[in-house]
Amino acid sequence: MIGFIGNLFLVQEEAASYVTGIVVMNALLTALLIPISLAIKLSPEPFTTYILQGGLIISGICYMYSVIHGVIIGLKMQVFLSSICFCTFAPSKFYLFL
Repeated sequence: MIGFIGNLFLVQEEAASYVTGIVVMNALLTALLIPISLAIKLSPEPFTTYILQGGLIISGICYMYSVIHGVIIGLKMQVFLSSICFCTFAPSKFYLFL
């Protein structure tokens, strides 16, 4: 979808950079949260809260990086297109936390 919008508005390079950043961040988040999930399941009770808080902090940092990355790329594009991309696609990552 983002690639189509990039082709439509002639900003293929920025769209490809945005998609690459999202894919890399999702892969990093997956690689970090799977061991955290296993550690929560297998660790004794007092340590689970600390591991859970660490996982939430890591998720928050990755989310903020993705938002900042999207804004920086959006600043390179036209104002109208960046507002469409930011308002439509960036908040969809917020639902991962719900």
